[in-house]
Amino acid sequence: MNYVTCIQRTLDYIEENLETQITLEKLAEIACFSPFHYHRVFQAMVGESVMDYVRKRRLTRAAERLFSQMKKSLISHLMLVSTIKSLLTERSKIL
Repeated sequence: MNYVTCIQRTLDYIEENLETQITLEKLAEIACFSPFHYHRVFQAMVGESVMDYVRKRRLTRAAERLFSQMKKSLISHLMLVSTIKSLLTERSKIL
């Protein structure tokens, strides 16, 4: 197995397990490397340390979820405002 495949397997594992504890030792085991060698190869290929990468992915996922919730909240708010506006318009037509 080549380095790209080994690192990709660990990247896939990271994405699938962001909600759980991820250790350098576990990732090295998945890649079939020693922790020291895995960290060196990962940093050379990805451009940052393993745990920095994991931290950034967790922060990105949290930001995406927050944005999605805010978007849903904004849409609900706009729909409520539109409904109220329609009701007030109809009411003024009746009066």
